Amino acid sequence: MTRKTLLLSAAVLGLLAFGAVYLFVFNKPHVNVARSEARFDGTATELLQTLEAGGPEAEALIGAVVAVVGTVESVAQTESSHTLTLDAGNPMGGGLSAVMAEGYSPSGDLEGNSIRLKGLCAGLSEADEGLLGALGSNVQLTDCILDTP
Repeated sequence: MTRKTLLLSAAVLGLLAFGAVYLFVFNKPHVNVARSEARFDGTATELLQTLEAGGPEAEALIGAVVAVVGTVESVAQTESSHTLTLDAGNPMGGGLSAVMAEGYSPSGDLEGNSIRLKGLCAGLSEADEGLLGALGSNVQLTDCILDTP
């Protein structure tokens, strides 16, 4: 084979591999949080401690549906979403940040109330890594819904 044929073959194989990865990654089915069983069911404090401890148990929770109970510290609203911050028992300021599912608007005044919610665990926030981050790590949840036991 000539050099030109080898380069052309490599380029075609590279494009096919890229296409396969693209289809696999971007065409994953959406996880229905409401219908999915939670891989973790506990308090916001327990979830924070599990993720901070690391290991296989923590890694298994990344991208999985989790259910947590906690006290709402604050509710923030943007044009397109609501974010709840739950107390996770860290006196240095760490907590749990829960972005509600698209189109889901919690009703009533939730601040100070204990709630249960389900969502996808995205892990600890990246901005909180390192020595100072250990003082105030923040668990990130996405696509959250209020849940009843």
